[in-house]
Amino acid sequence: MSRQYQELARFGKRFRFLRSLSECNQAIVRASSEDQLLRDVCGLIVEFGGYRMAWVGFAEDDAARTVRPVARAGVEEGYLESAAISWADTERGRGPAGTAIRERRPVLARHIQTDDCYAAWREAALQRGYASAIALPLLPDEARCLGALNIYAAEPDAFDVDEVKLLVELANDIAYGLRALRDRAARDESEKLLEGTAERLSLALRASNLGLFDLNVQTGEAVVNAEYATMLG
Repeated sequence: MSRQYQELARFGKRFRFLRSLSECNQAIVRASSEDQLLRDVCGLIVEFGGYRMAWVGFAEDDAARTVRPVARAGVEEGYLESAAISWADTERGRGPAGTAIRERRPVLARHIQTDDCYAAWREAALQRGYASAIALPLLPDEARCLGALNIYAAEPDAFDVDEVKLLVELANDIAYGLRALRDRAARDESEKLLEGTAERLSLALRASNLGLFDLNVQTGEAVVNAEYATMLG
């Protein structure tokens, strides 16, 4: 009976995990902003995956190489405000998040209670019921690491090999989603800039009463502005 219960528990955990991945990928597709994407993903990981807490931190290029929390969900209770996490090769940068960003690879803390990499945060983590954790780098391309997705479980050694593989894929999907949103925002900004420049040029031409004439020498087609047409009657 005990073995059957364990099998059912494992099946239930795997079902919740796969459900959370499916929900997260739908959220990535629907997202219209970075804040929405990251907030939704963290919430879905906790809600459907059954994890204790999830957060995303961006890698800053300041002197301290700060990892700046930008989204979170679950039992956090001020943990991130006091964590002072860095991605530099220092004591505060050798935890899972900092190492994942610096070395561009997933990092596991299987037993927070005894894992050396968690010495700087162990007491605060245990108080909030974190027993194991994983940090996954957000890699939109080969040159950049935007930050890390961090997930905490209430059970020690909670992330098996298959889960890690699927979470790496999720982190990659999030990174690509962020890149797509940023590319779209850059295109929109460029289009607005071009529209504004064209409008200002048109106003300047009208104010100065200058005409423009453009002739395609191959086709003989000519394009003129209204001022040019008025000048020639």
